[in-house]
Amino acid sequence: MKKFMRAALLLLLALLGACNSFSKHRFASFDKATALPQTHIACPVIGHQEIPDELPSSSVYLRVNGDFAGGTATAQALGLKKHVTEELGLRPDFMIYAPGASVYAGSTSQYVGLGMSMSTPHYRPQGSAWCFRIAPAQAGISFEDNGFVNGLSDDARKSGILEGDTLVSLDGKSVKARNQAPAAWNTQKLFVAIGQEVEVIWIRPGTGRMSGRLVMQENKTMPEYGTSLDQREVAERNRRSSTQRTRSGW
Repeated sequence: MKKFMRAALLLLLALLGACNSFSKHRFASFDKATALPQTHIACPVIGHQEIPDELPSSSVYLRVNGDFAGGTATAQALGLKKHVTEELGLRPDFMIYAPGASVYAGSTSQYVGLGMSMSTPHYRPQGSAWCFRIAPAQAGISFEDNGFVNGLSDDARKSGILEGDTLVSLDGKSVKARNQAPAAWNTQKLFVAIGQEVEVIWIRPGTGRMSGRLVMQENKTMPEYGTSLDQREVAERNRRSSTQRTRSGW
């Protein structure tokens, strides 16, 4: 009886360990992002090393962390998408996925004879996905994390800002992230509309702090690209299916 109870307990622990678990962190833009009208975009999952250059101006509003029993990075990313869209009921316009480190999850021992046993460690992979909503309009300024301006639309250039300047704020909101939290502009951009005039402040080398005004422009559309994790997962499933049919003589 004791052996049966021990075996049942080990089986229960194994089943619990095989379950994926998730945690989430809401950013300040969450309420506004989830209140925006839903789009018909199919919510592609994009690998963090495959982000297209021409993404529309967007706001990150949720980070979801996953602790997985196993599987490929692609399967884990799609597991995060399923958790967000089906279990949480959210509809991001797109998600960006990044794999994390594996964490120690315990070990199992196996008796090998002669009074000796072998211990095998087990690790669980982790990963995170960031959920985005596309903003109603764009400022037309491309800049790096430190505010360095590396691209401008013709309309944005009319404000007086130039490539090589350091952008400070838009519509009174800082564009720089602090303490791992998105910049204040990340939330504010969801409240501005096409045609709305906003203040832009920047710093120019050798001149100092400058300001101007720009008119918010129509945002870009979601680009078409063929390297999303969704598409790669479908291609991989088709490849496996084709291989199985070939081996089975279909």
